Amino acid sequence: MMRKLSGSALGVASLLCILLLAACSGAPKLKELVVAPSTASISVGQQQTFKVTGTYSNGTSKDLTTGASITWASSSISVATITSGGVATAVAAGMTNITASLGSITSSLAVLSVSGIKSIAVTPAFPTITVPGTQAFTAMAIIINPDGSLTAPQDITLKAT
Repeated sequence: MMRKLSGSALGVASLLCILLLAACSGAPKLKELVVAPSTASISVGQQQTFKVTGTYSNGTSKDLTTGASITWASSSISVATITSGGVATAVAAGMTNITASLGSITSSLAVLSVSGIKSIAVTPAFPTITVPGTQAFTAMAIIINPDGSLTAPQDITLKAT
């Protein structure tokens, strides 16, 4: 014997079917965030732009660098700061880890290495220039590596302005 469903029972059954279908065929869920580049090296005062890609439960990927509510972080803001748009600015020699987060998902670490200048020596220190005349100068720098070690003096004359 079959029973007919009343109007309200039919409405409840329809609503349950709709909710079940919505739960099963919902939008893909964010599974992972990946920051690129995964490693970068810059000098004090320079900037590095990072991007973040989201991977979803259906296997698709999407660039989330702009337009998403990404929260960027630097593990050492004394080495580099990072903006809400993923642009890191180096402020001192050292290393820092950069991460991006969206909701409860946090990316793997991207490593930013920052080198700096310890000193610059320009020679000759006391030039004598006759009029009219020119004088060539040489600029030598000692660089602080990200690990804190110092380089031997390097000629940076062509890079100086």
